[in-house]
Amino acid sequence: MTTLLRTYIDALYAEIETIPDFPARIERSTLRAFRREEYPVVVIHRGAEVISDDSPWPIVTRHRHLLVSVHGAGEDAEEDVETVFEILQPVLSRFAAAGLVQIEEAGTDEPKYAQGDLTRMVVTRRWRLTYQTQQDSLSG
Repeated sequence: MTTLLRTYIDALYAEIETIPDFPARIERSTLRAFRREEYPVVVIHRGAEVISDDSPWPIVTRHRHLLVSVHGAGEDAEEDVETVFEILQPVLSRFAAAGLVQIEEAGTDEPKYAQGDLTRMVVTRRWRLTYQTQQDSLSG
């Protein structure tokens, strides 16, 4: 059984893979994204989740942060990262899927650099997914 969150992440990866001439590599692991030699790299990963107290039993309303990180390297890393986010913005802001109530942008973190190496960086943009599941299930 696949959780709804995993379904959403897989659907986003599938949509990104169809973007013509997408200027970044796609990775499904934050560790592998960090270790890659070819940049920029995009990875989608899980963030914090909060459960609403006002959901009608047995339904649970979940508010989950989805983290989209873009790793960049080289003299143009900041520019490359911004270009990737510009392309991803409509994909994420218009994302729709079964069970998804809402998706909204929740902010962008400041760049983080690799152990003081200003030529390698990662920027993470947070999105908040609101979706519902049964109390005893994460798959819908």
